[in-house]
Amino acid sequence: MANVGVRYSYFIVFWAVFVSYSRIYLGVHFPGDVIGGAILGAAIGLFVFKIYQLSFKKLFSRE
Repeated sequence: MANVGVRYSYFIVFWAVFVSYSRIYLGVHFPGDVIGGAILGAAIGLFVFKIYQLSFKKLFSRE
């Protein structure tokens, strides 16, 4: 069952790369736009994940 998460992770990364490539190929965005969006999205995702971790620890701590 642990491999299910890994499988979904591969699919999500593949999909993100596919969409990024298609945006550049179709001329809708420049490569810098796509790279900047990926960096910004990863940073925001990491920030939200860290806040979730901190709040989860505070809510369910046994102190």
